[in-house]
Formats: sequence, C-alpha cells, structure tokens
Amino acid sequence: MVQDVGRPSADSTIRVGDKDVIRFHPLHKRIKDGIPRCASCGQIDEDGYHDIRWCPATGGEIPFPTSTLKLTLKADSGFRSETTARITVYQWQLINMVLAADPEIVRHIADQHGNHVGTANTSVRELLTVEAFVDESGTAWTPPTAHAYYAVCRALKAKDARICELIAEQASA
Repeated sequence: MVQDVGRPSADSTIRVGDKDVIRFHPLHKRIKDGIPRCASCGQIDEDGYHDIRWCPATGGEIPFPTSTLKLTLKADSGFRSETTARITVYQWQLINMVLAADPEIVRHIADQHGNHVGTANTSVRELLTVEAFVDESGTAWTPPTAHAYYAVCRALKAKDARICELIAEQASA
C-alpha cells in the first residue's frame, strides 16, 4: 500500500518492490519501465498504487500543473499584454467554461458511500466572488483565512491536549 504523504508533485516517487519510480508518469512520454500506467493520470494502474483522488478518470484532479497557458490580450483601445502560466486540468476546464460563456458549473454531490445524491449549480460569477466579514476589531475575514486560522487553532488545541496527557502520564508514573 502507498503511504499518503499529502499533495504529491509532478516529480514525486513511490516505492515499488526495491526501487523508487515516478508516481505520475508523464502521459506524453513512452513508458520504459514496463509498469502498466493509467491513461488518464499516469499513476501505476494497480490497486494500492492508483489513488483515485488524483485521477481525472475517476472524478479526481491531478494535483499539479500539467499545461502551459499563454495569453495575449489585444484590447480595442490598443492595449496589448502577454502572460504565461502553468495550469492544472481543473483550471483549464474552468477557463473553457468561462470562454464558452456557460452560465453555471454543475457539480455532482455524493454521499459518504460515493453514491450520486444530487447536483449543485454554481454560477461562474459566484466562483469569482468572495464574501468577507468584519469582526469587532475591524479585521476582515474571508473563507480561506478563516479556514486557515481554524486549522491552526485545532492543531494548537491538539498539541496542548497531548502535552497535558504527557504531564499526566509522567505524574502517574
């Protein structure tokens, strides 16, 4: 079984037998090690190695950029601008939806067993809008900031609880 080490990168490796192999074999390159790979994500195509969280064929998302997007803007006013960025498959899908002027993105909702239980329609405008809340001291909170602080507070509480457990163990010993 593959040990979960968090969000993998394009050059992450995993141990297979006695050697380390690249976790996501680049899809545009020929496989030379003889290990069967998934045609959608490049992971080893066997149970215990193929993590569905990172495979587009199973509803997942490759966790690192896989394409380069080059944009050239030529505005009617004569303004010109050019930029290049590395993007993920998910970002590419969102760009295609925005360019196609799709009014909504349909997201499938699954229960804890993976059964489809409904759909949620999110407008493209909603994706680009962020709600902010201001507390009594004037600090503006957005969902990403609030989630980060929540995670830190949980980690600190867990650490404090563990310290209290260690002190109690030492006192009883």
